[in-house]
Amino acid sequence: PRPWLRPTTACLTRPGEPLVDSWLAHTDSVTSLVATGRAGRVATGSVDGSIAFWDTDRAFLERRMVERGREIRSLAMIPQRMEIVAGMSDGTILVWGLEPAVPPRVLGGHAGAVTSIAVNSDGGRLLSLSEDRTIRIWDLARGTSRAYTGPHGDALTVMAVAPDFTRA
Repeated sequence: PRPWLRPTTACLTRPGEPLVDSWLAHTDSVTSLVATGRAGRVATGSVDGSIAFWDTDRAFLERRMVERGREIRSLAMIPQRMEIVAGMSDGTILVWGLEPAVPPRVLGGHAGAVTSIAVNSDGGRLLSLSEDRTIRIWDLARGTSRAYTGPHGDALTVMAVAPDFTRA
């Protein structure tokens, strides 16, 4: 398939007007987008296992990181530590520093794809949801987590969390 990053319907233009731009970087569906904490910069994650870093002011692909053989399902940013966090289809969470050529830290614990992740306001804790029907709260300094399950019968896919983690 042709690589692309564009909405299927024009969402930033008036009806009937052409799209502003299309950016090429991924070879499969884009699953997530996150602001990186630097002005005019975002990152996108894809089913093709790649993360692309974009300068939105210049519509320019700055760089790409690839995790072969695994789909990226969700992204979050830890601006205090300049790290990006990816929830993967195999149930792991990868934490990358933004410096090139440094292998990611791997957090394991989910038995299903990690569908949504959020980082608290100080960058010390991570909340993850999974198709295994669990919610995990991670201590990022220690790399440990606690799992919680609820009365829900279906896989968990999306969440919204207060920055201090007091409400989800």
